[in-house]
Order: sequence, then structure tokens, then C-alpha cells
Amino acid sequence: MSETISRLSLVDDIQNFLTSFKQDKEIKYLQKIDRLIESDYIEINSRDFLHDTSEASLYDVLHESPDEFKTNLKKAIQRIYAEKYPQSKKEIEVLIDESENKISLLQALGSKYVGKLVEIKGVIISYSKIYNQYESLTHICQNNHETITPGNVNIKKCLHTIPNASFKRTVCNSDIIDVKQSNLVRHRTLYIKSDEDFSNHNDELKADVQGELTEIATIGDRVRIVGVLKSYPSNKDKSEFNNTLEVFGIKKLDDVDLRINVDDEESFHQYPSESDFYNRLVNSIAPSVLGLQPIKEALLLQRVSSPDILKKDGTRTRGWIHIGLFGDPGTAKTKLGEWQQENLPRTHLIMSKGATHTGLIMGLEQGADGRKVLKAGALITCRNGGLVCIDEFPRLDPEVIDGLYTTAESGLASISKTGHQDKILANTPILATGNARSGKWVDQFNVPDNLGIEETFLQRFDFIFVLKDNYDSDSDNKLADVILNDMEYSEYSKPFSTNVLAKYFKFIQQFRPELTKEVNEHLKKTWLELRKHPQAQTNGISPRHLNTLIRTTLAIARIYQRRYATIEDATKAIDLFRKMFSQQNISIAQADTYLTRSYNKAIAILQQESIEGLTAQDLFDKITQYGTETEQEQARVDLGSSKDIRDNRKWREVIEQLKRSPLINISKEKPLTLNYDKSKGFISNYLPSK
Repeated sequence: MSETISRLSLVDDIQNFLTSFKQDKEIKYLQKIDRLIESDYIEINSRDFLHDTSEASLYDVLHESPDEFKTNLKKAIQRIYAEKYPQSKKEIEVLIDESENKISLLQALGSKYVGKLVEIKGVIISYSKIYNQYESLTHICQNNHETITPGNVNIKKCLHTIPNASFKRTVCNSDIIDVKQSNLVRHRTLYIKSDEDFSNHNDELKADVQGELTEIATIGDRVRIVGVLKSYPSNKDKSEFNNTLEVFGIKKLDDVDLRINVDDEESFHQYPSESDFYNRLVNSIAPSVLGLQPIKEALLLQRVSSPDILKKDGTRTRGWIHIGLFGDPGTAKTKLGEWQQENLPRTHLIMSKGATHTGLIMGLEQGADGRKVLKAGALITCRNGGLVCIDEFPRLDPEVIDGLYTTAESGLASISKTGHQDKILANTPILATGNARSGKWVDQFNVPDNLGIEETFLQRFDFIFVLKDNYDSDSDNKLADVILNDMEYSEYSKPFSTNVLAKYFKFIQQFRPELTKEVNEHLKKTWLELRKHPQAQTNGISPRHLNTLIRTTLAIARIYQRRYATIEDATKAIDLFRKMFSQQNISIAQADTYLTRSYNKAIAILQQESIEGLTAQDLFDKITQYGTETEQEQARVDLGSSKDIRDNRKWREVIEQLKRSPLINISKEKPLTLNYDKSKGFISNYLPSK
């Protein structure tokens, strides 16, 4: 502590500051102390002490001697409170919200900051049960002897000597603890891991929280903790010292700690009206991987998710999306998971060989101090916006898969063991990847048979894509170019940076779109068509797939920042479903909407054009002038009058659909020109009237 500070005057200096410091023309801490009549704790902003004008530098004392400062701060607050409410005997807790020493978890494990006030960020990966620990204990002697305090230990004990049967004098040792006069405080031990590193290293910091702080956060929460670092000898090896953070303040953080400023918000609000916005988002997922657009679209929607749906009976339907990518070796399945771990926050990639129930969900372990602690798995630490990728999922221990049944659907992890009953939020989407059990995908087998996984569990997946290594000279040629030269995108479809992508995902979580009656009917019709298909039962088409259509539609609506999902959102969801089920030879009927009507007419028109194709504006004119007068009128009603895709949302949706079609090529970016791929043959869903 600074030599200019008198220890005797420290409490007075703090009291003077608290009763004089003004903010917004009000004495800030007198107002807070007034509110203590309804609360047990007060939060102090450490930066306020920078405005201290006393001889003592309170801000310096706080950081140099945090224990002594907090003790005197508490005394000063108790004094002020007692003057206001002399009849109250309230025990007040003091929370300090930040420190200038903002350090990493690895720095907190070293010796440099021991004894100092520090601030760290991390994830609570495990914690103990609450236990009581004394601040002071009072002993009384059963033989009514006077008790004394030996040395400087804050325990009064009876050390009176009495004669025994051998006429030797021994210590009385008949003292017992007087609980009423003792000061017991509830504690909990937390274990913190860096929120910037989800690798498999074991570096974690032990933190001791007490009083009201024990209730603020639980396992899986991202937190900012302020406290003083202490170092204690190890129980096993007295020459080894371990650090513990004695917590002065703790706050839960946003699940993705990305700062979104005003400029970001203005840009994000404009994104849905930009040309080819949706395709740019799809291209932003693993941009170095060739093709696989439907899979990338599904992975995009998985990151976005939909809001949970609250039903009238009070139950909820999950909004997070599970995806399975299975098939032949060497088809980029693992790479899609690795890209997400490397580029998007709070993504945990787990190899099935080392996966355990504790590592994925949670379990009990013995902490460094010998106490049993509840250990959080990846589905808890990555909840609310993260992702867990499980590689080689079909080789996961069957007992581990059994443990995932309930958690994957309900988003809750539970444990019921002696002394520990807990239920923790674990609403994390799963990306499962892996090869067929036999090594090579067998077309004659269905998905459960190829993977050796029960159909009841596979139904937890919203999307299952089968990736097969087909020998095709054209595809192989493109793949070789990508491997040698990397992927190239035009300016028109250029991927967003991963930082912008992560920020946008966070930004749109505020939107909670809902379904309209029209969209409900549209999805119902599609699902009923799916259920009628001859292979529906063989491939496990169930009511769960209707929930998937709902989730997918709402996720797309969230991407577009909508209040209510539209038919166009539902059509996109159905189109993605169609591509997934086409691998299993199951078709979904095309619904008759303006999007499908205009899309099919555009395909028919482009098929009849020359290799040069048509500009978007010329194509618009031809669609509105194609077919009978009734069909032309319908086209004008469908699309409106504007040819500009920036102003005409419906026309922009049609163009996006065309650009995603394997039948259509973009022959020129400016002006946007589309042509039909003649190598695909003449296959049109639209036959114009004569």
C-alpha cells in the first residue's frame, strides 16, 4: 500500500468519498446504500475511485492491497447504513465490478499478479455444491472456563489445564463451537476455463465465490470475474503452489462477445435488401470447400437457428437444428466441422474415439481440493449460439449415444447422483460427421443400416446429407483447380468475412419471427405430400420432419430480419428439404406459389434462348409477356412492375432461386446475365399454353 496512506484513516477516506461522489448531479452511493434496505449487496464501480480527491489514492490502494481495501470499504458502507437505519443488523456484501488488470487465464495461473486485483473472462466448466465456511468461529468451554485466542488465529479456544487421574495437568479440550456467535458464510468453488480456447488442454483456474455471488452464475455460463489472486501450497506437494481467485465480483456475459457498434447495425439492417445477400451468406460457410451448396445452406441455418416455439400448453419446441453429414471417406465432411471450429466462436470439435458422457454432457469429478464438482461438457459450454461437432459419429460408444437422446431434443442435461441433483441448459446444435460403418456407402442400404445407428436417434437430426465420392472428370477437374489455386468468387457472390458473419449471427438473434396461417397451410401441404410417398415409412418420415420445416422456415425469416415468416421463406426451406430427400429418391411436390410459377417460366424461357442468355431485366419482360393473357396477368400480379432486383423483393427472390439452380449459369455479372446449361438437356416443369 502507498506510504501516503494511513491505515487508520483509510475507512474514513472511503466513507468521505462514498458520501460525496456525484454522478448525474446525484450522490451515487448514498442512493445505492438507501436501496440496501431491500437488498443484501452493493456493487461498486472501481473506476469511480479515479475521481477521488483525498490525499490517499483510493484507486491505487484498491489494486495494490485489495483485501485491506475491501475490508475497509465494507466497514465504511456499514457505518453509513447504520446511521440511516440504526435498528437494522443487516450483513452487507460488497461487489467490485472491474479491475485495470485485465489478464488472461494463463496469466492468472502464474505468479506475477498474486496478491493483486485482477479481471479475467472465462467459462465456468465445473462447480462444487455450496458449503459453509467460517469467517470467525466462537468456542465456548463446557466446563465454564474462560476462552482465549491463541496467537493470531481468529478462534477462541479453551486452553485451561486440569489435573487428571495420574495427577498430571492436561489441556481441558472441552470447548465446542457456539454457532450463534460464529460467522459462517456460504461458499462455492468454481473452475474457470478460457473463453477464447476450447482446446483439450487442462488449464483451468479455481475461483472461490461466497455469499450472494454463489447464485449469480452456473456451469456453462461465460463470465467476467474480478477478484484477488492468492497462491496456496498443494495438498499433495507442499513445494507446489496453486492459484485461487477470491472473487469480489462476477457478471454473466453475452454468449458471443462481439461488439456491434452503430455502424454495424446500420449495415446489417441493409443486408436483406442487397442483391444476392442470401447466396453470399451461404458462400461464407467454408468458402474454400468446392460446391456442397445445399449442405452449406443447412450449416448456415444451423448457426442462425430459429426461436423456440412456446405452445399453448406451456411446452416448448426446440429451435436449434441438428445436422448429420455421412458417406464416403474424403468428401470434406470433417473439413466443414474444422472450418467452423477455426473461424466461428464457441465451436467445439470432438473426436468420437475420446468422447465420453462427461465430455459431451456433464458428470461428477474430484476437484483439486478433494470436493466433488459438477463438470460441464461441450453441449453445456457451447449452448445459446455455439456448436458441437462430433467427428466419426457412427463410431461413438453406444452408451454415449444413449445419453444424448433426451438432451438433443429437450436441450437439458440432467444428473441424479447421491448428493447431486441438477438440470442444466444444454441447447446446443450438433453437427455429426462420419463414414459408413463398412467404410463405403452402400446405396442398397438405408441410412440407419449404413451407419449402424438406431432410426429413433437419427430422427433427432433435422437434416441428414449423404456425401458420396463419385468419379466424374468435370468435377475432378474443378476440384484439382481448387486444391491448387484456392476457390475464387466473383464480387457479386463474394463471401462475408468470418468476423462480420459472427457479428451478423449475433445481431439477428434479437428477431423472433412467427408463422402466419398462410405459411402454416403451405408447410402442412408439403409435409402431407412427403408422408404419402411410398418410401416415407422406410426412410422414417415422421411428424418431426414437419417441426424441421418449421425451424428451417423461421431460421430463414430470422436471416431476413422478419417479424413474420413468408411463403418465400417456406419455399426456400422446402427447396432445401427437396435437395436432401432427393438423395433418398423421395420427392416433395412443388407448391404453386409466385416463386415457383415465375421460376418455372424463367427456366422454360431461358431454355429457348441462345447460349448468350438474357439479362435479368430482359428476362423480367419476357416472363410478364409469356403464355396466355391470363398467365401474363398472373405474372404481372406475381412480380409487380419494377425490373430492378434491388427494389423488387419478389423478383430478387426469383433471381436468387435461378442462381442456385444447377440448370442455370451466370454468363455475366454486370449487367447480370443468365443462360441455360444446354448440357442438362431440355427439362422444364413449365409447359406454356399455346
